[in-house]
Amino acid sequence: MTGLFGSGKDRLKNALRNIRNKYDCIVIDNAPTFNTITFLNTLFASDEIIIPLKIGRFEVAGFIWILKELDNFKINFNYQNKINILLEKFF
Repeated sequence: MTGLFGSGKDRLKNALRNIRNKYDCIVIDNAPTFNTITFLNTLFASDEIIIPLKIGRFEVAGFIWILKELDNFKINFNYQNKINILLEKFF
């Protein structure tokens, strides 16, 4: 699939190319639901990934699933960027 910004997985990366050097940080906020196209576009456009994690049974199960998907992505696409986990604490 090609279009205005190139192939599907590089669309966001290509769209951000012209403004990337104007900012110290660009935040891309994805919906918590998994969408392959959005997921791939975000990973290819990012230098670093931050995954917020609320501690709970369902959240941890989803987190384990996303880590498996990231491992597959690393293997299939030789992805080397930094992945951080942001834990939410309740007192």
